[in-house]
Amino acid sequence: MVMQIMGLREAEDYLKRLQDGARATGGMVVKAGTDKVYGWGIEFGEHRNGKLARRAGGSFSLTSAFATIRPRIAPELRQALPQGSGRVLATLKALGNDVITLTKTNLLATVYSLPIPRTRTGKPKWRRTGDLRRSYHVEGPR
Repeated sequence: MVMQIMGLREAEDYLKRLQDGARATGGMVVKAGTDKVYGWGIEFGEHRNGKLARRAGGSFSLTSAFATIRPRIAPELRQALPQGSGRVLATLKALGNDVITLTKTNLLATVYSLPIPRTRTGKPKWRRTGDLRRSYHVEGPR
């Protein structure tokens, strides 16, 4: 923690910036994820209705990526608050991008490293397109 001695005007200005940043953060939502309908099944191993989606079980790639980044959220937001709402938004989006990067790394380890099952004739049952990996993105206010 850094302590500075400042005048009343500087203190009021600093508190106003903190208040503006906090107000902007209150209604701000930044989402990290995928729009693919099968993303849920790969993440958790079952469909929303409970049916099996993946014999190998869930990859939990997004869940574990968020759990890894989660301890960084509060300290980084605490640093960004005095700099105003723009900096808070940039920090949230940067954290969201870190979650996406880790998710893609986890997908490579838990989903894309598994062999594709083959039919009796030896043909692969499906092909990998990378659509799921490419579909992960961050959404938030501009």
